[in-house]
Amino acid sequence: ELQKVAEFPGGLKKFYAIIKADIDDYDMDYEGFSKINVSFSIEKDGSLSSIKVNNNTMSASMKKSIVRVLKSIKTKWSPAIINDQPVRSVYDLPIVFNEKD
Repeated sequence: ELQKVAEFPGGLKKFYAIIKADIDDYDMDYEGFSKINVSFSIEKDGSLSSIKVNNNTMSASMKKSIVRVLKSIKTKWSPAIINDQPVRSVYDLPIVFNEKD
């Protein structure tokens, strides 16, 4: 049982802001996509791994851009905690895009 879930310093709002600020608009074709789901693992040290974009209809360039941005974030998460020890956890995250942002 988790004592503490993994958290991004400053919260998810800050995490979303970093993602949206770093996405290259020329790589993104927003038509037909208002929300995508990504999944990733948060390692014991707070780094991200196993990043996947869970949308089969999205272009390869869009997926690549999202994965690139997630890999480029240097701020580490606070890992999940079980029995007072950091543990690897999986995070599923919806990302909402609005081309007017």
